[in-house]
Amino acid sequence: MAVVGAVITAVAAVAGAVITYTGQRRAAKRAAAAEREERAIRSASENIERARNRRRAIRERRVMAARIEQASASSGVSGSSGESGATSALGTNLGDVLAIDSMRSLTSRGISTQQQKRSDAIRYGESRAALGSLVATVGKAVGSIVSMAGGGGGLPNGLAEAPNGQVRGFSHGMFGGGV
Repeated sequence: MAVVGAVITAVAAVAGAVITYTGQRRAAKRAAAAEREERAIRSASENIERARNRRRAIRERRVMAARIEQASASSGVSGSSGESGATSALGTNLGDVLAIDSMRSLTSRGISTQQQKRSDAIRYGESRAALGSLVATVGKAVGSIVSMAGGGGGLPNGLAEAPNGQVRGFSHGMFGGGV
């Protein structure tokens, strides 16, 4: 009767471990999907903001260029090297603004990607730990059943344990003969 109780207890322990493991796996998959969606939304939002900033910078450049041309025309120096230099400087400054914006975008995307990789690695480790726990539970359950049934508890045929705890000797088996 004790063996039946041990079997029932072992089966319940294994079932509980399996349920826990599968639940953790499902939760981890849902969390990963949510993080990927969050990253996609954040990236889309950043793209919209960057496009808005680019348009604003281009608009400001056009307004400033128009002011320079207006001032040049008003003062009678339209087409001068000073006007040319000022409008060229505006173009250079616009290029700098757009390049910095692009660099920030790439940096943000790289950080986001690394954060996702870190989260995935943590989830993978947690999943492996849960699997290890499941395997340990199954091993304990099987050991308990074997122990209650009166089996196990020794080394495979042909091996003997020395007083110092080391395994030694073969009386038969693939190595043939004794040692």
